[in-house]
Amino acid sequence: MTSLRFNDKEDIRHLSCGASRGHSSSFLNAKRYESSISMPHQDPPRFTYHPRAYEADMDVIQRLDLACECCGQTPGWIYSGTVYSVHGVDNVCPWCIADGSAHRKWNASFCQDIEADSNPDARHGSAYGVAPEVVDEVMHRTPGYTSWQGAIWRTHCGDVCEFHGDISAEELSTLTPASEALFRADFPWLAEDEPSLAEFVERRYAPKGDLSIYKFVCRHCGIVRLHADMS
Repeated sequence: MTSLRFNDKEDIRHLSCGASRGHSSSFLNAKRYESSISMPHQDPPRFTYHPRAYEADMDVIQRLDLACECCGQTPGWIYSGTVYSVHGVDNVCPWCIADGSAHRKWNASFCQDIEADSNPDARHGSAYGVAPEVVDEVMHRTPGYTSWQGAIWRTHCGDVCEFHGDISAEELSTLTPASEALFRADFPWLAEDEPSLAEFVERRYAPKGDLSIYKFVCRHCGIVRLHADMS
């Protein structure tokens, strides 16, 4: 498997604001904006490819009474992840991510790459091997995740996988043979000298450490895909 760069604008990541691993649970540059419009607190939108986006340990969307820079309202939830845009954006509500308003206003995306399928289904008409509307949803209408080097989404069964955060040490040490084979093939440099993942975990891995391993789950067959990232 390989990954494709979504946006070739020079240094776009350096021109965007957001959270990176190591600064994941706070808004280092958050500003409080005055707004005359107030939205009553309500259930926020759900995201197909990021089903746990509101869980505290995801460090992505937080309960904060900050005005959204896109709609100007204060709905009580604010996205804390990276916004890939040439515009400096600090505070975006999940509603403006979900309906595409933030993307349209700033030509913004919320993840860096989607893994390219090495065996794309020709009917999808997409270099990623998934339907163009799925690429649009994940890149432009789904919150990203906190990472060291940039959010990359795994694919399987002709679709983008769901993101489920840092994999636990127990889950990693007990992967199914199929998931372990994919992990070793994708990252041979990580565990090539480890006869078992249990030994690898004991010696090298703890969730949210300098070596981060993120869990993705196929929406169709349930296989676990992993992405590794280092500080």
